[in-house]
Amino acid sequence: MKVVQNVAFESFVLYTISKYGSLNSSWEVSVDNEMTKFNCSCFRMDSFGISCEHIVCVLVFLNILELPKSLVLIRWSKNAKTSTFNSSDITWDSIILSQYGCLMDWCRQLSYIASRRQERFHLLRDTVMSLIEDFNKIEDEQKKQVGVEADGSDDIFLKNPQNCRSKCHPGEKVKQKPQHTMWYLSHGRAQ
Repeated sequence: MKVVQNVAFESFVLYTISKYGSLNSSWEVSVDNEMTKFNCSCFRMDSFGISCEHIVCVLVFLNILELPKSLVLIRWSKNAKTSTFNSSDITWDSIILSQYGCLMDWCRQLSYIASRRQERFHLLRDTVMSLIEDFNKIEDEQKKQVGVEADGSDDIFLKNPQNCRSKCHPGEKVKQKPQHTMWYLSHGRAQ
């Protein structure tokens, strides 16, 4: 890869990149004047969030020794997990919409397959109707537990988990198995 041409405009510089052997395949990388924003015609940075070799070629051409912060997205940094939960970019609405889209696509495929045969259709119909009834019952029970009137809202509620019954009495220590069990197993002897 090498920079074949660079053209300066008012607010950015456009670099044309091509492979050494062929001039027919070329890519264009635009860099703003502050060297903070890089865009490539292959759109790898835009779609995957990973810098492409064309942008790296321009960085080498410009003799930039450290990657600009705009090329390292937060999801690839060390504190990616903490920033994901604190970011306001992802909202519950966007998560619900993406889940809805996935379910609609899968149901569309399932409907296409099931509609071709009568027995598949009846099986899918019965299964879906059963799931709908089960989910409605679960939602009704959750609304009663939380104390929310059935107003048709689809809000996400945080609930307290139910208390789990333990096998021993509260405060009683659990008896442990003898430690010599591993010795019997390691020496090939059964108890």
